[in-house]
Amino acid sequence: MFRMNTICPRNNIKLCEKPAKITRFIILTAASLLMPGCVRRIQVHTNTYLDSKVISNGFVKNKTFAVFGDSFVDGVRQNDVLATKELVGKIKVMLEASGFEVTENSMADYFLLFNYGCQSHTYTYNALRYIPGQTYTSNATFINQYGYYGQCNKTTTGSGSYTYVPEQRIVYYKFLSFYIYDGAGWEKVIQDQKASSSHVWFGTASGIDEYADLRSFLDFLLVAMFRVFGSSGTIDIGIYENDGSVKLLRDAVKGNEINLLGLK
Repeated sequence: MFRMNTICPRNNIKLCEKPAKITRFIILTAASLLMPGCVRRIQVHTNTYLDSKVISNGFVKNKTFAVFGDSFVDGVRQNDVLATKELVGKIKVMLEASGFEVTENSMADYFLLFNYGCQSHTYTYNALRYIPGQTYTSNATFINQYGYYGQCNKTTTGSGSYTYVPEQRIVYYKFLSFYIYDGAGWEKVIQDQKASSSHVWFGTASGIDEYADLRSFLDFLLVAMFRVFGSSGTIDIGIYENDGSVKLLRDAVKGNEINLLGLK
C-alpha cells in the first residue's frame, strides 16, 4: 500500500487522505474499470470543508477570485508551468460559468490556491481464466475394407475448467485540491506565512483510472469540484465524458479561448 504525503509548498498542508481510505477507493473504482460501457464515466470522490462563520451559505455570486497553482507527480513537485497555466484558464471558465469572476491579486475578494497531481499504484486482483483440458494420445487398431489390420493414433481432449488466477494492474490516483483564502490575507500565503485565519474553504476531488494521462482527467475532477464548490461534506459524483461542463472545458481549449491565462 502506497503512502501519499504530498505537501502544499506554501502552506505545509497535506493533500492526501488517509491511505486506508484511498486503498478502499482504489479497489472499488478499479473494479468499475473492468465494466464495459458506451460512454466513459469517471467516479469522483469529493471532500470539502468551510468556515461557516465566513461563508455559511457558500460563495456569493459575482465575487472575484485570484488563482495560483502547483502540480505533483508521485509526491514530487513538478515544473509544469504551461500545464498549470492551462488549468488556471479552465478554472476561470468554470468560475465564470458559476457566476464568479477572476481578477488581479490585489483586487480579488478571494485567493484560490490549487494543487493537482497523480500517484501510481499497483494492485493484485483475481481474474477468471479458462484452463483447457488435457490432451491424450492412444493407439487404436482397425480393419480396413480389404480385411487388413492397421493401427492409428487417437487423440482425445478432456473438458476444460475455469479458475481464478492473480494478476497485477497499475492504476493512477489523481487529485485536485482547492485552498481558498480571504482576499485580505493573500500576501501572507505568497510569503509562506501562516494564514489560517483567512482560510475560508478547502475542497479536494480525486479519482482513479488506468491511464497515466492527467490532462484530460482533470476535466472530470474540475467539474466535480464545482458541483460542491462552497459547500461542506463528502460525496461521490459520477461524471460522464459527454457531460455539458466537460464539453465546455474542452471546447474552450479547442477554440483557443484558454490561451495560457493567468500566472502572469
